[in-house]
Amino acid sequence: MRTLFSGAALVIALAAATSVAPISHAAELTVRITDPAGDATGPIDATNLVLVFDPATGDYKITVTATNAQPFDGEFRIAVNLFNAARLPTNSLFNHAIPYNLIDARTKIIARGNNAALKDWMPGDVVATNTAASGGVNPPNVVLYRTSVASAPYTYLTNEDGIAYGPGGTATVAVQTPAGAISGLMDDVISLREDGVLTRNQAQSLLGKLSTLLATVNKGGAAPACGQMQAFVQEVQSLVAAQVLHPKQGYALVQAALAAMSTMGC
Repeated sequence: MRTLFSGAALVIALAAATSVAPISHAAELTVRITDPAGDATGPIDATNLVLVFDPATGDYKITVTATNAQPFDGEFRIAVNLFNAARLPTNSLFNHAIPYNLIDARTKIIARGNNAALKDWMPGDVVATNTAASGGVNPPNVVLYRTSVASAPYTYLTNEDGIAYGPGGTATVAVQTPAGAISGLMDDVISLREDGVLTRNQAQSLLGKLSTLLATVNKGGAAPACGQMQAFVQEVQSLVAAQVLHPKQGYALVQAALAAMSTMGC
């Protein structure tokens, strides 16, 4: 007979299996930005950027998605600059910039970090991706800013994809939804597959469970979804036990599963 755990019990169970202390989270907030396909001036065409953050700690996760036809490949740089004018003067700018040099192409780039400014951001705040989107207003001590994926050699506004570039480049801070949290878990699994940690079959098995979860949630079945998440967690634990996943990788997946369960009221 299958045992169903509460959210707290799931974390305790995985902590015992991985020797990593559980982490409690506040209700997560998110900013979701879409960008048209086919607008890139460089080889990479990003179509989606999602920032999810814990307003109690400032911990964040950024997921950037590119098309299959023009994926992340070679030498490039992702620069995320989000301006929240409602939080002037001290906590208005979120900045994350990091270079990459990939041998194998990928469609997902996931980065994590901490930014204290995010602890001041609130649901309903409107953030802008570039100077034109904020009506020509710039963050303090910044002349111009934009969010983009630029490929080497780096030249201003060429050989890059400006994400939501132009006057329409704004998004609203919102409370994370169950569907959004599950989609974020799916991104994590895809990233592990593209990194070569999971085989295609292993990833498809996990993604199949999450797809079932997503369909249940979209039909309004939060309570059944709480039980269905157990199957996902058990498979993650099995992959950790088989040394397919490093304990920290498995723990991160279950922490994300716990955050998703929290949005469903589990």
